[in-house]
Amino acid sequence: MDRASGERLVYLWNHRDEFRSNSEWYELYMLTQRQLKRCKAPILASLPESKEHSIDDFFRIKAFETAGRNSTPLYGPRALCRFFNNYLKDCLRAQDTAEITDSGHEDTDDDDTPFIERFGFSPPEDMIDPALDALEYGITLSQARSAARALLMSLADWQLTVLAQSTCADTDDKLTADALAKQLAIPSANYHLKKLGITKAHGGGGNPHFRECHLGQWIAGFGVDPVQDNVACIHWLLIQLCHEALARGLGEE
Repeated sequence: MDRASGERLVYLWNHRDEFRSNSEWYELYMLTQRQLKRCKAPILASLPESKEHSIDDFFRIKAFETAGRNSTPLYGPRALCRFFNNYLKDCLRAQDTAEITDSGHEDTDDDDTPFIERFGFSPPEDMIDPALDALEYGITLSQARSAARALLMSLADWQLTVLAQSTCADTDDKLTADALAKQLAIPSANYHLKKLGITKAHGGGGNPHFRECHLGQWIAGFGVDPVQDNVACIHWLLIQLCHEALARGLGEE
């Protein structure tokens, strides 16, 4: 990458929370792709995704979803390669953890699994009105629904299908998320479900990896730490997400 492009990349990355147009995001995306395609990333050999797919995921999670959240500044184009490789290391750890956790288990959820447990959390002991917890963070219903629609638009078709027809569904004949993902021929289905944020509860302590998954990043975007202590608010936000997912899955407006 030439000097002018490198300086532009650094400037855009460090000022992305100030973007006012899609053209700025597009320019940053193209410069990021250009730089990362040149980076050596040996860890990719141990991951199921292609380099192009991993770059897209990295940009969405580390550039787009972290804008305005005091993320680590970029000091040079080469530092972006280090960011990317650190991200890949996190993906590899998540994959290894998923493989260990999945041993002896066929599905990531069961038809009768309580809703919040489908995302790896234990139900709260007392949840009178979770909307009140959301209001403490300044989150209104319209804000939650709007953010849910934006998130759903960024998901792959199979992810929306799993949410609408399995995880969010409440019918007797629905498939488990794991079974549906495999039916859709998604490679490394368990790994990708956990990367999305769909997993089994972890013995009452919540989901320790939820911060790193797509849904965990979405929850954190509201200023809510996605941990078991905040499960009532997390539950409410996921209900709003499911409301929108079911509407889209059923073809409603």
